[in-house]
Amino acid sequence: MVLPPAFVAAQLINAVQAYILLRHDVLKIGSDQHPTLEEVTAHAPYGSPRILRWYRTSVCAYVLGLSIWQLGLSPAARFTELCPWFTMWSWYLLVLYFVLATIASWTTRYMDRPPSPRAGDDHRRPGLWLPRAILVLYHVHQAMVWLLLVITWGILYPAALAMPDPRERRDKLENMLNFGSYNQHGGNVVFMLGELFLAHLPFQSRYLGWVGVWTALYFLFESFSKIVWDQFHYPIFEGGAMQQWSAALLIPALQWASFGLVLALVSRKKKLVERVESQRSIASNGGADRPTAKPHAA
Repeated sequence: MVLPPAFVAAQLINAVQAYILLRHDVLKIGSDQHPTLEEVTAHAPYGSPRILRWYRTSVCAYVLGLSIWQLGLSPAARFTELCPWFTMWSWYLLVLYFVLATIASWTTRYMDRPPSPRAGDDHRRPGLWLPRAILVLYHVHQAMVWLLLVITWGILYPAALAMPDPRERRDKLENMLNFGSYNQHGGNVVFMLGELFLAHLPFQSRYLGWVGVWTALYFLFESFSKIVWDQFHYPIFEGGAMQQWSAALLIPALQWASFGLVLALVSRKKKLVERVESQRSIASNGGADRPTAKPHAA
């Protein structure tokens, strides 16, 4: 089975933009750009380590519990039913992020304790893989949650409403209008917004190239599905040539729109942090840094 040219073009565009963003190889072994455990567990100035640690722990427990609940009494069969969807790929990656972030936060708390008299504290520090993995997943999800939100409710939901077959329309809507779907196409946005404003992770736009890498992996899976089973799981590449090429251009465009939105949120957070730090500086100096009013001319 030959893949549609528009689908191949979408893969190439996605691969090129991922390469452009990752061409500096920011995770190169031995590089001095490695993130540290302290960086990925740092809290925003208006928060505290305890708030961030328990936020991550609570979200981790929630998303893990929801994932187990979704699998139900037949986890193998249910997982086979869910795994073809990109939403679920990204959801399980979100679960992994909060598991690792929670481990990092509690590890930092443990490292803050005085070391044992019989052993140094080197054995308590995890390798570089943990902060690197957290930072990559953080960047992927900060953009991916918005991408999924727009595609689901802005494209797939209206398409489901427009289906002429009542039974097929009902099945599609039942898959979208349920508790699990609301969490995976809305709740995930809330979880990552909380992480954005409570944590103080370094944010670098070039790491967003990993969004393209993650999307490319799913494109490969969809290519395999089309070649072997002659079907795409998402219908946007199943229509006519105009629809296929529109989808090929829409996906990278939405990725860049997501990047822009995340960068705007990061900028907003930076201003909030500066305001908090300025107020603390004024308070610590007893108001000495507060600008004084100019005297009026007589």
